[in-house]
Amino acid sequence: MKIIGKIIFFLSVFLAISLSIKGQPGSIDLSNYKPNYWIENGPFELSPERGRFTLTYSIIENDSTIFDTSIAGFAAPDLGYKDGKFVSLFAPGLSYILVPGYIFGKLIGYNQFGANLVVALFALFNTCLVCSLTRRLGAKAMASFTAALVFIFATPAFSYAGSLYQHHITTFILLSSFLILLKERVNFIDLAIVFLLISSGVLIDYPNAVILFPLGVLALSKIVKFKNKKNIFKFKIRPLMFISALSVIPVIMLFFAYNKVTYGNYLQLAGTVQSVAEVKNGKPFFEGSEKEDSFVEESPEEDKSALGFFETRNLINGLYTHTISPDRGILIYAPVLLFSFIGGYMLFNKKDRYLWFFVLTVGLNVVLYSLWGDPWGGWAYGSRYLIPSYSLMAILVGISLSKIRTNKTLRLFFMIFLVYSIFVNTLGAVTSNSNLPKIEAEELTFRSGKEQKYTYFRNIDLLNEDKSKAFIYNLAGPQSINAWGYFFITLSIPTILIVFILGQYFNYFNIDLSKKVINKNKINLKN
Repeated sequence: MKIIGKIIFFLSVFLAISLSIKGQPGSIDLSNYKPNYWIENGPFELSPERGRFTLTYSIIENDSTIFDTSIAGFAAPDLGYKDGKFVSLFAPGLSYILVPGYIFGKLIGYNQFGANLVVALFALFNTCLVCSLTRRLGAKAMASFTAALVFIFATPAFSYAGSLYQHHITTFILLSSFLILLKERVNFIDLAIVFLLISSGVLIDYPNAVILFPLGVLALSKIVKFKNKKNIFKFKIRPLMFISALSVIPVIMLFFAYNKVTYGNYLQLAGTVQSVAEVKNGKPFFEGSEKEDSFVEESPEEDKSALGFFETRNLINGLYTHTISPDRGILIYAPVLLFSFIGGYMLFNKKDRYLWFFVLTVGLNVVLYSLWGDPWGGWAYGSRYLIPSYSLMAILVGISLSKIRTNKTLRLFFMIFLVYSIFVNTLGAVTSNSNLPKIEAEELTFRSGKEQKYTYFRNIDLLNEDKSKAFIYNLAGPQSINAWGYFFITLSIPTILIVFILGQYFNYFNIDLSKKVINKNKINLKN
């Protein structure tokens, strides 16, 4: 029965994720598409999605990593230009991972849905991993299921579970590697897999070199053992295990090969080439040109520096943006994660040897993207950059439940924050990820004279207008069900799961029959 219960649980989770997958009926042809259908009202509303899909499309349809002029404009403004060629501005890993899904989708007549389905599967894998890791770290079964639900439904991870962003792939690498390294005895194959995953993570997104750094430290700790005896430090090295790090070589070779073919330079990073604002008549139009018809064959600027994206002066604003800001902050979009501090404190009291990994990974993730020039993540729903951190924080929430369970006040606030967080993130999941930052909203409001909303109230307006970017909703058609109805159907799945699981864990459904039996026996004796 336990196995059947787990199957039902994860099938229910995947059903809810499937309802959030973005898409429109049909397959898109990038050389001839309808902007209103595929961009404004479709799954490619933002340039990060278009840029990654364009590379996948080019690889399959044109057998090239160089964009043909007929499709290059679809990726703008996240489009690169190098040596007279249109190229991708993104690390290529995600676009290659999408290939099987794209081919499957093309076979059934929905190529863009097939690509998004790949990300949805990784979101499901991450849910399973959060559940497994929470259990491995000492939480009860119901608490581990709750942690999984917190991650996938009560954070912006839900909004990005069905669209073309790299964050769920990064999270999968983080969690699967951590699970492997939790083993008491890690062997050569285990370490080789971990080093392979970490290096692959850099091909998914270049900043992963920083975010996954604690994983590398944890892996090395399995190779070099430190001991402290009478204030004398000794260490023991497992030389054979060092060889496992050679598993990064195939990834490095692929990285060099892609860069050489695409950019003509083995060490060229995708984001460092000059970006193109628009493509007209097959020619690049660079932002900053004085006249709209001022085209040039070569980039007017030199290549950008990779480190130029990070500035210490951005730190304070970035921290504010990711934590308490109304347009991206955890406090607004996932306040249930505040209970992760209780879980962290519990691990601290137990002197858990993996607490440093949680603190360092989350800290690096937050600080890195606080230094980033665009901490908002463009037009985004919540702080999408922190999805890997959400997974670790959800695990800590699962650990905290043993404390919350025995405290009525904590239990009440936990339920309020959890219900609110699920409601808010389901809004983004079934409508749109396109939510402009407050700074842009205020400027647009001033220019247009019309209020521009920058929180999830913008998504509520979309539901009121009967709009949703969900593939299944658009496939069925608004005539079958309105957007609010679709929202509540999607919302009902995590709600039912939460009510059942926490009802069991918090003993809401456990009825003490012993007193009734005693009273019944007394009545029988009297009779």
